[in-house]
Amino acid sequence: MPDVDSRGVRKRRWALGLTQIELAALSGVSRGTVRNIEGGKTTDGAALGKVLSALSGAEGVPVDDACTCSAASTLRAIRALLDGMGGDR
Repeated sequence: MPDVDSRGVRKRRWALGLTQIELAALSGVSRGTVRNIEGGKTTDGAALGKVLSALSGAEGVPVDDACTCSAASTLRAIRALLDGMGGDR
């Protein structure tokens, strides 16, 4: 597995304004997997690749523009649900 700076993953997610749940939805992995990657506790190279791909594809681009239509719709639904629950971003 490649050596990845887990703090860099977290910083990039924050810079994009994404929650762990949103990044997980965009990446096709679980929130726990995102949490483990950010904590430096994953050995799943495939999941790491998905997360890094989602982050690099979204960098500097509005999230809706970086996603497929279905992923963008999912992200909007997740954000609406979190906003309705008073959830933290």
